[in-house]
Amino acid sequence: MVLKIKAIRKLKHLNLPVSYQVLDDGAFSDSRNVYDNKGVLETRHGLHRYNATSLSGPILSLSFFKKNNGTTYKLAKVGTVLYSVSATGAATSIKTGLTATTKHRAVTTNNRHIVCIESDGLFSFDGTTFTQLGQAPPTAGSVAVSSGGTLTDANNFKVGLTFYASATGFETNVYESAQVTTASPNRQIAVTAIPTTAANGTIDNVRVYLKNTTSNTAYLFVTELSLGTASYTITTTPTSTLIPPTLNGVPLAGGGKYPTLFGKKFVYSGNSNYLSEVFISEEYLPDAFNGTITQNVLQISGQGPITGVATGYFSDQTLSPFIAIFKKTTIAIYSELNDIPTLNTLDTHVGCISHDTVRVRNGIVYFMSENGWYAISNGILIKDTQGMPVSLGGGKIDDIFSRVGWNYELNLPQSSTFFSAYFITNMQYFTFVCEGANTLINKAYVYEERIGGFKVYDFQFGLTCAIEGEDDDGYQCIFVGDTTGSLFHYSSRNAKHDQDYLGASQTISAYAVLPWIVSNDDASTYNFRTLTLRAFGSSNAITVRTFMTFSYASYTSISYDFPNTSTGFVLDVSVLDVDTLGDERSPVTAIADINRTGEVIMIGFYQNILDANIGLISAQLDINKNGGFNR
Repeated sequence: MVLKIKAIRKLKHLNLPVSYQVLDDGAFSDSRNVYDNKGVLETRHGLHRYNATSLSGPILSLSFFKKNNGTTYKLAKVGTVLYSVSATGAATSIKTGLTATTKHRAVTTNNRHIVCIESDGLFSFDGTTFTQLGQAPPTAGSVAVSSGGTLTDANNFKVGLTFYASATGFETNVYESAQVTTASPNRQIAVTAIPTTAANGTIDNVRVYLKNTTSNTAYLFVTELSLGTASYTITTTPTSTLIPPTLNGVPLAGGGKYPTLFGKKFVYSGNSNYLSEVFISEEYLPDAFNGTITQNVLQISGQGPITGVATGYFSDQTLSPFIAIFKKTTIAIYSELNDIPTLNTLDTHVGCISHDTVRVRNGIVYFMSENGWYAISNGILIKDTQGMPVSLGGGKIDDIFSRVGWNYELNLPQSSTFFSAYFITNMQYFTFVCEGANTLINKAYVYEERIGGFKVYDFQFGLTCAIEGEDDDGYQCIFVGDTTGSLFHYSSRNAKHDQDYLGASQTISAYAVLPWIVSNDDASTYNFRTLTLRAFGSSNAITVRTFMTFSYASYTSISYDFPNTSTGFVLDVSVLDVDTLGDERSPVTAIADINRTGEVIMIGFYQNILDANIGLISAQLDINKNGGFNR
């Protein structure tokens, strides 16, 4: 063959996403357990065991709650019990008697964790008290007129009672007593049989009101009693102008699945009796719902039940939120801009498969549909140049949704079990999935905002749920539950090995495979010569495999070593120069000859060493073009 041209193929940085599209230049054709760390391809961090004592079965759902005083709680539902999980010792049961198959989801507001446990109901947790959400008005209280007070004669009165929670500011609607008449002067009203208990554990007071029905006045505040006080005597007409609420009804029976916060209001959907409705609380009062079904209930059109809700922001402004409401093939948007309630249908073809895949970052709502991952920004779906909704990563991995029989095909009938989490430290949106006929979830597609594309992680055990939170040292992490009742945490502080449910270390197998390097001349062959790599200095080698001419049947392997040749650097001639300072960013160059000839070449980088970091920075391949096949 005649040597025609010498060229190089240079990759300044290996900050590439994965693409399953054929011959997609500028992306990895596949990868496992690596991520882009500001231009460096690194091995992902480990998934480490958190709770020393396993729970009694598979973890169905997780939530994270941080109080204003900094105390944190990790709640896990296992079977019929909701637990508070600690790193050491047995978990604490905080709610029993739940349905074995229900999951819990929660939001935190006003120093309380508001918890939806599907058909089991809506609850509130403040770190101490776990109780129902909302409270019906008192249903007892007897009144009788006697002498001794200053109430005027010939007037009709009614006494009103409400429950009040001083810690949250929640007050129930009023309970109205029977009417009594002061037929003589200097009368008083004895109120007895005042309720001494309330189902809502946050209730600590009872408020007493009086209404003159003869003059048709409103109920006016008389006094506030500690819960447990069974009687009180009203001796005079109240002078207070405080009146009881009228819109603080209890949530409807049927519970809820999907919570979110909308400005000052708590929002939920997934009531087992109202599958296409969204319920909105009164401002600042997640316990209070207007029972008149006017301002606080949204009817969502489209086929099937609601599958999720989330709150995003117009123009990334927290003062202008919107609610994205999903069905499987429908998206609706609700807003109250300029105090005008508006409900519009955003799309009737794209929807969300599971609320558990919905995550919000900087006001942008990310979610998984039946044919890809999408995002709602500024109240509209992100679109391509033709004005069509475009999936995250430009659709480069969307074959997993549509290519039947492929080994990476998603098990879409199990998509309601898929779940997501957002790892804010590395700006990554995780979605955990299962493939083919497999129902075990041990793989995650990870969207990296910095590069606008996906990487792929896998794990050696079955995962069930995930939630964002903080570890016990205050660092951002993701908590992940598994089928054995173990809780794990994923953090940038973790060493680069996984741990199983027994705490044993597991190697993270990391690799990244470049696409087939194809020239514009399909009638020529090439000599692939020297491959130069730059990586972090390390005692761990990287294996490079080369595949030729569109064939995976055979490959050659070369081991690249990157010895750390520098121990540090000197800052300046000053008092600081007592010693040199180490720098873990030191790059090392390694060169090896591939010396292979063919039409095309594919190069993969591999490392499977406990606590190793692949640490690749850049690559360069020298290429010689030969003559045509018949020359």
